[in-house]
Amino acid sequence: MHNCLQIDKQILEIDKTIYDYIAVFEDGSKRGLLSKSILAQLRNFVEHIMLKIYANGSENDRFYIQKIKPFFTESKIYYEVTFTPANEKASKFGRIIAFTN
Repeated sequence: MHNCLQIDKQILEIDKTIYDYIAVFEDGSKRGLLSKSILAQLRNFVEHIMLKIYANGSENDRFYIQKIKPFFTESKIYYEVTFTPANEKASKFGRIIAFTN
């Protein structure tokens, strides 16, 4: 359980970092650098979400990330993450959709 708390803290920190980068976008002068930084943070974000899934499930529960869709509500960024099981029985009906907070 201790490991899950560390993962949660990392997810929240990454989310805050992404939000801070987006706030700087208003200037527009460092757009290329900010885009690369945001993409790097998104990759970290997805990796930590997968770590959380692995920490809460058994070793046989494996998933692929099919898509990540950001959305904004009340000046906060959230993500819709769609997972599909990593097995030969995967179909569009077996998708799992998770939302960050």
